[in-house]
Amino acid sequence: MLFRSGIGILLFAASLELLSWAGNLPHLLSVVRALHGLLITSLPHDIAVSFARWFSGWALGVILGLATGLLTGRKSSAAFGLEGLFMIWRAVPFVSLVPLSIRIFGLSEVGKIALVAWVAFATTWILVHHAAKALPRTLLWRAESLGASKLRWIARILLPYCSSAIYSAWRASLDRKSTR
Repeated sequence: MLFRSGIGILLFAASLELLSWAGNLPHLLSVVRALHGLLITSLPHDIAVSFARWFSGWALGVILGLATGLLTGRKSSAAFGLEGLFMIWRAVPFVSLVPLSIRIFGLSEVGKIALVAWVAFATTWILVHHAAKALPRTLLWRAESLGASKLRWIARILLPYCSSAIYSAWRASLDRKSTR
């Protein structure tokens, strides 16, 4: 198997070299030198900056999506005001928001982070919202009758009940592509 893959790589390199002689393609050695130059100079830094930008947007979107999903799932007044708006905006393909982001933020880092945050927010919000909405009211009544505070109710009942949706939302927001 290793022999066949080695032959495939050699055939690919030879075909690229033949194409460079026949047309306007660069020679294979110049491509390898340019790739090596990128690997030792700017490429690792560029990858680190892109990852930091992506992680900042993802974390912001997930945190806001979690808080907003819990709020709109449990409070009917918040759901009345925000659910319809979020459902409409969630249906917008994320790639169509790129020109809007460029118009609002320019080509700055804020626009790139905002796009990633919106993708993570929309995915997280919808899953957490429906899980929090499905929580039986009897659990709230039982906790209130036993004297549980709001903070204890959130920590002991709401978050554990919604935990599978929260984990699914995190996973789905990692999988979401901004081109869908």
